[in-house]
Amino acid sequence: MLTTATLTGTPGTLEHTAAVGGFERTFEARLVPLEPPGRQALIVVRDVSDRRRAEQALRDSEARYRALAEGSIEGICIVQDGLIRFANQALCDIFGYAGPDALLGQPALILDAPEEHDRLKSYRLRRLRGEPAPKRYEYKGIRADGKPLWIENLVTVLSWEGRTAILTTKQDVTDRKRAQEAAAALADIGRELAGTLDLNEVVARTLERLVHLLSVGRAGVYIVDPGSGRLRCLAAAGEASPEAAVGREMAPGQGLMWKAITLGQVVASPDLLSEPAIEQPEWAIAMNRAHGLSAVMAAPLAIRGRTVGALMVGDVRGRHYSEDDHRLLAAFADHAAVALDHAWRFRELEDRLDALKAAPQG
Repeated sequence: MLTTATLTGTPGTLEHTAAVGGFERTFEARLVPLEPPGRQALIVVRDVSDRRRAEQALRDSEARYRALAEGSIEGICIVQDGLIRFANQALCDIFGYAGPDALLGQPALILDAPEEHDRLKSYRLRRLRGEPAPKRYEYKGIRADGKPLWIENLVTVLSWEGRTAILTTKQDVTDRKRAQEAAAALADIGRELAGTLDLNEVVARTLERLVHLLSVGRAGVYIVDPGSGRLRCLAAAGEASPEAAVGREMAPGQGLMWKAITLGQVVASPDLLSEPAIEQPEWAIAMNRAHGLSAVMAAPLAIRGRTVGALMVGDVRGRHYSEDDHRLLAAFADHAAVALDHAWRFRELEDRLDALKAAPQG
């Protein structure tokens, strides 16, 4: 290298190792050609052993961390300059991506629901400035298919490839969050039942909460008409003009709701339109086709041991309702049945009082 540097006039750097005092040391030699060319050069030698050991220790540390993170059941993500620099397979599974390559280099906000962007960006900037910011918190994320989920985030600042980065460990807490919301919603419905006998108001609020908690497209309450024996839609909520279903009827045996009533339990179908064994009225077929909400789940409504109707929800074709979904619908069906019972009993009492008032006094 010395010959090359002096002949070409080009500076160069050379590293070499040598034993010093029984220990191996690493040296860096910097060669700078001097005038006249080809005759002499300045050589500056410095001991870089400590730096090289530190760099190797960092590489070893990052390699060990990668091995641990890639085998973790928790989602792990490293963000640097607002971009994802590392992601393990567990993170990809949580958010619905095939593998880490689909996320590397993407903006970190790709995993966050749009309404959370400002809050989470503020947290990141505060951490990087050394200002106080939450280390553990919950936020709403978004999957690759656009579906929302709830994430519990544990955050720390670290050095990654020699530069400051943010490490996050993520857990999917959607089921826990939904259970908490469901408990709160059912408690609210119980309080409303105690405070009002307005059947339409209570049922409407129950359906709105059900649509939100189950993330479905529509929900409805159907009552068995005592005279005709047909199921009639009492109330509906959700997208695509739910009021269009109110007043519609199903003959005995038609639709998934009659199956729920007959069996006395929650039943579901990922695509009601593909089940010829379940007869449906023309209006229901047209509505399901128009809005694509043919994944249906239904639960019977029972009052004091007597089935009086059914509660149903509908979502996009192909959705498979989980056991938690079944339990949640059954709980809401119980509360809807209580609402109906209270309202009907109150109506009967009013009718009796009106009859007494109208009766001749003697």
